[in-house]
Amino acid sequence: MDENIINYMNNIENTNLSKEDKEFEKYLKLFKERFGRNAYIADPSGTKQQTIEAIKICLKENKDILDELLYPNTDKYIY
Repeated sequence: MDENIINYMNNIENTNLSKEDKEFEKYLKLFKERFGRNAYIADPSGTKQQTIEAIKICLKENKDILDELLYPNTDKYIY
């Protein structure tokens, strides 16, 4: 049974990601490296592309303003 789990995990790793997924993973990693926390997709209706664009702004301005960008009309941010 352990061999089946290992084979399953190997197949997941070899799955081809879409161009958007690869770009999303890239920007998640850059955000984590720069600001020390994980970026996220806004809930309930955020998108990967929206998060990518917000991360680009954060990186350009060298400020962790992700919460403000993803939730511009609120004073409280979700952590």
